[in-house]
Amino acid sequence: MNRAADLRINRMPGITWRWLRLNDRAVKVTSDGTAALPEVSATETFTESGSFSDFAGIAGGSGKAYEEYMEGAEESVFSTTSNKAGESPLKLTFSLEDGAHTQNRYGFDVAPGSTDTVIMDFRSADDATGIAAFQTKIHVAEGATLHFVQIHRAGEGYQVLNDVGAKVEKKGRLEVIQVIFSGKENDIGTQVELLGDDSSYDAEVGYIATHDHVIDLNYITPYVGKRGSSNLNVSGVLCDTAKKIFRGTIDFQRGCEDSTGDENESVLLMDDHVVNQSVPVILCDEENVEGNHGASIGKLDESLMFYLQSRGIAYDDIYEMMAKAKLEAIFRQIPDAATVEELTEYNETRH
Repeated sequence: MNRAADLRINRMPGITWRWLRLNDRAVKVTSDGTAALPEVSATETFTESGSFSDFAGIAGGSGKAYEEYMEGAEESVFSTTSNKAGESPLKLTFSLEDGAHTQNRYGFDVAPGSTDTVIMDFRSADDATGIAAFQTKIHVAEGATLHFVQIHRAGEGYQVLNDVGAKVEKKGRLEVIQVIFSGKENDIGTQVELLGDDSSYDAEVGYIATHDHVIDLNYITPYVGKRGSSNLNVSGVLCDTAKKIFRGTIDFQRGCEDSTGDENESVLLMDDHVVNQSVPVILCDEENVEGNHGASIGKLDESLMFYLQSRGIAYDDIYEMMAKAKLEAIFRQIPDAATVEELTEYNETRH
């Protein structure tokens, strides 16, 4: 059954002037009633068990309209029951089919004291077209750590919508890595609620956008517990006529005293016709907190360009080298050697 909708997604919790058109994003989406079927790796700690309804209290970064659109989608839940560290990651590899319009929902419940890794890899043929809508809910229990990795490398005509919502309990930790290699449109909304005291969240996001591609990013971090900490780093490259919007909100709520939050963005502009828009926001309803944000946006330094060209490196090769290096610096932090090796080769051979 085909289902179409006009949605407003990735809305900031603290909106700015409407005429700037930065508060959210309007998208047209369709579903053909099917789900993308991943190849699932074996793991020592995760079992496919539980109900997606257990994650009902966890909000994603894409917003309520997207939440409602995803109701009825194919659901899968993976849970850990032990407090030991998993030696191998739970890896879900999605081979997105040409012409498909799919919906998937996933839940990951990490048991107290455990340390685990989840890798979601969205890929398709280079010339494939379609729409893939994903929603992921994560619960990190007390004292647990989850390394959560998502890789976007869908085809040149693919739109990937990726909604992530998480709650982190007392002394829990969530580490997120998201890498975007390709895709005509990538819409990512991520909300991580630092619910428990001494909870923490780090995110490393890297992207390269070429042609007329669009990347829309929305990151929201509500602080509830005391002494929470977060660190968001977004680094990317814009080429040709590509467009990127980044919204990053640190939300210090009443009662989260002694919490800290940092967000940093670095954007390399490779052409004159790219569009880069950034909206860093700090909301504060608590006095004893510390929030920081910074940005570095522009082309390569002229002295660096002169130095590299004087060593015989062509102008275009310098930018390509820098673009690949930005992504490699991020995915080398993935705690799985096989994935790092595969992505390194993919990054070197793609153009």
